[in-house]
Amino acid sequence: MVTVKEILSISDYKITLLFNNEEIRRIDFYRFLELDKLKKGSIFQKFTEKGFISKVELADYGTICWEREIDFCPDTLYKVGEKI
Repeated sequence: MVTVKEILSISDYKITLLFNNEEIRRIDFYRFLELDKLKKGSIFQKFTEKGFISKVELADYGTICWEREIDFCPDTLYKVGEKI
């Protein structure tokens, strides 16, 4: 299982991550917003708030999170991430 080892950079809706297998991948979170935009009350609506994406933290369970309530499976991040 891959896990997130480090957050390398954050810009706009893109976050670049280092995984425990030493691969670097860039994840475009705007893609998740586009897929989710039709759902009212979605937790992903927070991503549209100015500066929210930059509040990302490395969670102690091997992924990234926001406000200790929004997180993504590290396998999903790895699969959707663009290899750098």
